[in-house]
Amino acid sequence: MLPETFNFFREYVRRAAGIVLDQDKEYLVRTRLQDVLRDHKLGSLEELRSRMDLATTPRSGLGKEVVESLTTNETSFFRDLKVFQVFKELILPRLLEARKTVRNLRFWSAASSTGQEAYSLAMLWREQFNPPGWNLRIVGTDLDETVLAQAKSGEYTRLEVNRGLPAKYLVRYFDEVDQNWRLKQEVRNHAEFRWANLHDPFSGLGKFDVILCRNVLIYFDAESKKKILARMLELLPPDGFLVLGGSETVFGLLDNLKPLTGGVAGIYTKQ
Repeated sequence: MLPETFNFFREYVRRAAGIVLDQDKEYLVRTRLQDVLRDHKLGSLEELRSRMDLATTPRSGLGKEVVESLTTNETSFFRDLKVFQVFKELILPRLLEARKTVRNLRFWSAASSTGQEAYSLAMLWREQFNPPGWNLRIVGTDLDETVLAQAKSGEYTRLEVNRGLPAKYLVRYFDEVDQNWRLKQEVRNHAEFRWANLHDPFSGLGKFDVILCRNVLIYFDAESKKKILARMLELLPPDGFLVLGGSETVFGLLDNLKPLTGGVAGIYTKQ
C-alpha cells in the first residue's frame, strides 16, 4: 500500500467518524479492508481509493463499508465485572431512590457493538431489581449496521455466550435456537438499537440517567474527546452518571466531572 493511500484512509475515517489511526496502523488498514476488496472485485487498496473521495458518505456504499471495516467492535457480556458490581451496589440504588416518583430510567450504551453491554444491564436489572411499575429503557447506538442487526436480533453464538455470561443467566434468559442462543423477549424489550455516529450531533436521542461510553474515546483525538464528552453531558441530569473505560479519564478534558466516590475508575458524576 502506498503511503498516500494509507493517509487517504486515515483521513477518511477521521472525517467520517472521528477515529484516529496512528502511523503504525498500516497493517490494520490493509488487513481489515481485504473483505471490501474481495466483495467489490478490486485488485488493490489503490483501486479502492480511486473509487472514493473524502466526501464519500459513510452511510452507504463503499464509504459505509470502509468505516465499518476500520471500526473496532470488541465487546462481551458483563465486560469488566467490577463496573456491573458498581451498578448493583451504587448506581441503580441511587437512581431508584432519585426517580421513585417517575419510575422511569433511560441508559445510553454508546458504541454498543452487538449489544452485550446493553443486554447485560437489562439482565442485571431483572435479576437484582425490576420493581413493579418501573421501566428501564436502554438505547444502544453504533455506526456499524451489521453489528446493530445482530444486537436487534438478540442472537449470539456459543462462543459469545461463553465470554463473561454467568451460567445461571444463560439458563434463565436465553433460548437455544439451532446452534445459537437468543435472548428472551422479556430482556430484549428493555433495549433498542439505532445508528448513530459519535462524531455527529446527538439529535433525537433524548435525555439519559446513565451514559456508557466504555473503551471508545481511546480512538479519538483530544479535541474530539472534548466535544463528545461535552455533548454527552448535555444529555445527563445533575445526578446522572457517565461511565467510561477503566483506563479512560476526563483529566485535562473537562473540569465539571468528578469520580464516583466508592466506585471504580472511569465512572463520573457532575460537580
